[in-house]
Amino acid sequence: AEIRFAVHDFDQWVEGTDKDGCQIWTHSLHGHIRTVDDDDPRWEPPEDNDQVKAAKERINQDLSLGLYLCTNLMQDYYNAPEQPDHDRRKVMEKILEGTALLKISTAISAARNAYSEAQFQENDMFTSGESVMHQFQELTAYGKWQREEIEAKRIAMLSIDKEKKIYHCPVRWLTLTLTLDVPLSSTTACCVPC
Repeated sequence: AEIRFAVHDFDQWVEGTDKDGCQIWTHSLHGHIRTVDDDDPRWEPPEDNDQVKAAKERINQDLSLGLYLCTNLMQDYYNAPEQPDHDRRKVMEKILEGTALLKISTAISAARNAYSEAQFQENDMFTSGESVMHQFQELTAYGKWQREEIEAKRIAMLSIDKEKKIYHCPVRWLTLTLTLDVPLSSTTACCVPC
């Protein structure tokens, strides 16, 4: 997809055919003729338009910012000590909660739409940005997995000593608390749940 704008004399270009039946455009005032070998004269070339240039410059700026954010966060994560992993977890929270991945992925997507595939591959910032985006996506996926594992371990640790049910024994007038580690014995068989 490319962005193109109409020229100021759009209405003065008339579409027709030549003597061989090929499509041509004729300018009604000047008499200029353009054939199918030329670009459609009713539209400005994409590179000559100031608005397109400004849009592409904005894409380059967004990608530059996304690259900066992603590379700095990855560098902070890998430079943090592995043990204890408190600092790494803080950086990983910044990675998961921040907008760096969104920034770089939207910039790469916009660059793919604004530039041809050949132009995209020729631009070093686009290719390195795409590479950094994939690395950052992998790190983000690892962070999400790590967060789920930590949460599962935390829940498991909290439920180890948790009281499950409280039974009142009418025979002894005692309150017994059963946990997962204590099996029911014959002395507690007479108890009924509250």
